[in-house]
Amino acid sequence: MCATAVLGLVAPAAAADRCGKGPQHPGRAENLIVDVRATKTTCRTARQVAGRYRDRSSRTPLGFTCRSTPGEAEATVRCKRGARVVTFRLIVF
Repeated sequence: MCATAVLGLVAPAAAADRCGKGPQHPGRAENLIVDVRATKTTCRTARQVAGRYRDRSSRTPLGFTCRSTPGEAEATVRCKRGARVVTFRLIVF
């Protein structure tokens, strides 16, 4: 007789790529975008989403739906489109 063990295999969660800072306005420091992260999308797209969120106050930049969690001097923003996720911190001066 042969005994077969069945292992429960679970796919690991997708790790977020660290994309650094978002687009900045030359000579202006207000509304600084930092700690941009991309999951299942490119860093280029993640930085574009962050910049459009800040510049246009759009809650749906590039088709991503964004929600923010305000803090003392910054907000943490999470934008999602399907399985694609972009997160960043928006520091307000």
